[in-house]
Amino acid sequence: VTFDIQDIPNKTKDIIKDLNGIFINKDINDDHLIEESLMSNKKCLILNDGALKVPGFIRFSKVLKKKDILLTHDYYSNKKPGFGIVVYDDIKESINENNLKIIYEDIFLKYFLWLCVRRS
Repeated sequence: VTFDIQDIPNKTKDIIKDLNGIFINKDINDDHLIEESLMSNKKCLILNDGALKVPGFIRFSKVLKKKDILLTHDYYSNKKPGFGIVVYDDIKESINENNLKIIYEDIFLKYFLWLCVRRS
C-alpha cells in the first residue's frame, strides 16, 4: 500500500496494481491509514519523506511490526537539528523505546541520506 498526497500518473498506478499493490491518494496524517495498513500480516516498508519527517518517524516507529522497515529521508547522524532534516538526537528516544535497529547504514546514509531501521 502506498500513500501520497499528490496523485500519480495512471501508468504508475497500473504498475502498482500489477504488483498487487494499492495506491491511495490521501494525506496519511488525516486519519489512521498507516496504522491500519501495518496491522496486516504482510511485511511493510515505509518511506518517510516530506516536511514532517521527525513526527512521522516517531509515529511510524510505534506501529511497526517485527521485521518491518522504516526509511527516513534527509537524515544526518551528527548534525544540529533544523527544519526538514532528521538528526539522531531527534529520534533516539523513539529508536530505543520501540526496539529499532539501524540497518544498512553504510549504504543508505553514505550515498542517499536515508536512515533505515527495522523492528527487532
